[in-house]
Amino acid sequence: MATLSEYLRSNSNKNSCGSLSLNNNNYDSCVNTGWMDTNATSWWTLSLSASVSGNPFLVYWYGLIDDLNYIYGTNGVRPVVYLTSEVKITSGNGSQSNPYTLSL
Repeated sequence: MATLSEYLRSNSNKNSCGSLSLNNNNYDSCVNTGWMDTNATSWWTLSLSASVSGNPFLVYWYGLIDDLNYIYGTNGVRPVVYLTSEVKITSGNGSQSNPYTLSL
């Protein structure tokens, strides 16, 4: 599952979207510059809010991030995989129809 930090770092517009407060002030444009955004579904982060009962953050489908005081719905998560520098892309373009193939 992705953490809040991983989500914020996935955005190419660091000046407007590189922190929780920046993202939430500019969420309507941030949702278009982050590679983890699909504009399809809302999802939960692995990170827990320190200010609201230790609940995970909710990233809404339109880009706003919320630390709710309750958990609801059937929102999903986004998987994250860490790779070492030894892993190489051997084929594919990363699309659904032609995913990357990796090797050591």
